[in-house]
Amino acid sequence: METLGIKDPTGIAKNYVASSNTEKSLKEWSNKNNKMLVSCHTHHPIYPKVGESLYFNDGSAIHPNGITCLEIEYGKISLVRGEYDNTLIKRKVIAPHKNIEKFFNKNN
Repeated sequence: METLGIKDPTGIAKNYVASSNTEKSLKEWSNKNNKMLVSCHTHHPIYPKVGESLYFNDGSAIHPNGITCLEIEYGKISLVRGEYDNTLIKRKVIAPHKNIEKFFNKNN
């Protein structure tokens, strides 16, 4: 596909400076516009503290021994990892569920 002129969609993940600049721009945009922004595949998971930012990133989803993802349900968000254990996947909470509304309240 690259020989046809289509850019490698994983390129940003391979370049730390580009990845960092992109994350910074996305974080600034989400905060300036007071919009929650969920992104992925920069190989750098981001789960901000309440009042810190509205930008979230699962990191890179698939790993050799599992997957990382953001779970959003019932108005709450968390960062979780599913780790392979033979034929089972064990769920591990990396960052606990927090009410999404709290991220929009700057006084928390």
